[in-house]
Amino acid sequence: MIVHTPRLLQDHPMIVWHYTTAPNFFKIVESRLLLPTDSFIEEGEKPILWFSSDQYWELTANKGVSENGCSRVLTMEETCERGGGLARFGLAVDKNKKILFPFNQLCKKAKMRPEIKEGLKLAGKKQGSSFKKWYGTLIPVDIDECEYIEVIEEETMKWKRVWQ
Repeated sequence: MIVHTPRLLQDHPMIVWHYTTAPNFFKIVESRLLLPTDSFIEEGEKPILWFSSDQYWELTANKGVSENGCSRVLTMEETCERGGGLARFGLAVDKNKKILFPFNQLCKKAKMRPEIKEGLKLAGKKQGSSFKKWYGTLIPVDIDECEYIEVIEEETMKWKRVWQ
């Protein structure tokens, strides 16, 4: 029996995505930079620019809201509607392996305390995601380094390439 192994990495490099809403997309395009966020980090911890290997949508990118005294996480469709649209920036893992790290290695480089790391993993799991899909960098990324830049078509909820 002959087994054919797909040549995915050679023909189609693994892409990780930074997912965001339309207002942030326009700020990123204007500045030409994807920036690490210092939101919700502790003293001594380094800011992280997050990416996901999920090829459609990273569930932890959904926004949270408070309605009638209750907080909840929006769906992708609700995040799209309330956020004015969705966009994503794709980086090839192989081309960026000197700056792009999988979750566990990233947390160590960012000097994240173990209990914060475990809390992120748990929060992701509760939202239906997995830390195994998470990557990141500690430095800004010029959008010219992106393999792809895409926006969502709200009528179909399909991604449309706007830069390659």
